[in-house]
Amino acid sequence: MSERAGCSLGVDVALPEAVCVPAVRDITYGDRQPTENQQVDKRVAIDGSSVRPGAANEGLVRRMAMALIPDEPVLDRDQAVRVEQDVLEFVLAELQAMPLYLWIPYNCALVCFNVLAVCRYGSTFLGLDQERQRAYVQSWTGSGMRLKRDMIRLIRSCVLLSYLDHPLVLARLEQEQPGAGHDQR
Repeated sequence: MSERAGCSLGVDVALPEAVCVPAVRDITYGDRQPTENQQVDKRVAIDGSSVRPGAANEGLVRRMAMALIPDEPVLDRDQAVRVEQDVLEFVLAELQAMPLYLWIPYNCALVCFNVLAVCRYGSTFLGLDQERQRAYVQSWTGSGMRLKRDMIRLIRSCVLLSYLDHPLVLARLEQEQPGAGHDQR
């Protein structure tokens, strides 16, 4: 049996049973119901799986985000793992929150990003070692082609926002530069 789901464009879409998730919570509002003015696109199934079909690019986005996480400040191993996980969760949540009309072409661009690595390295992005992944992402970041730069900019912005605003990173930055707190204006 399938359910009908309306999208923001006013189109009813038939979703197969495998995609329909009866128990959904909003990651922004928890168990509360959002008001009429609040967005409700940021939804994740209670079991953690994506409500939106086609989260196959999650591994690709994770690797891209890892390549974009700054090297400084240097964190302890446990802290680094925790920060990386929080950053990855934030990036994935932001991508899942994209409206469908942006999400579909962006995922197509992600597939192109993965496959075009073959031209440069003879392997897809996911098949590259970490050093080559970082170099490939940087080549797109500094590319003369605007579309390539813009595609990376979304993920890079989310990574930097989440990383540099993370409490553990802020604490480490404060340790390295005492008295230069981020709340001072």
